[in-house]
Amino acid sequence: MPGGEYGYNIGSFDDVGDRGYWWSATEIGSGGAYFRNIDNFDHVFEYGADKERGFSVRCVRN
Repeated sequence: MPGGEYGYNIGSFDDVGDRGYWWSATEIGSGGAYFRNIDNFDHVFEYGADKERGFSVRCVRN
């Protein structure tokens, strides 16, 4: 289930269920990392952002 768009500093997310932003494990330097964006279940995009952003995480257990 998409967790919404951006975590705001007040702790809320927009568009829950329609859009999702998830961190990847790949860092960009010490202050950033890549994330994936799924928009309306049609497209998957990859971007970079500062680690201060509030995106969802997906935990995978081996």
